[in-house]
Amino acid sequence: MDKKLLVLNYLEKNGSITTYEANEEFGIVGLKEIIEQLREEGHNIIERPVKIKRNGKKIQYQRYILEVENNE
Repeated sequence: MDKKLLVLNYLEKNGSITTYEANEEFGIVGLKEIIEQLREEGHNIIERPVKIKRNGKKIQYQRYILEVENNE
């Protein structure tokens, strides 16, 4: 299965993904590029910054969230 499809399936199942999760689950680096491809295909994916402290240092990474339309 190609990386883009792996990420899309993960998003559909879990609602969101981080660069860490993409790397741990699938060995994917360069998640941002895959997200951009999915956006170009019409998927509504937003990003939210996640800030944490690790080893006394503040770090920030992105959580990509798949927004689905509610057609009720």
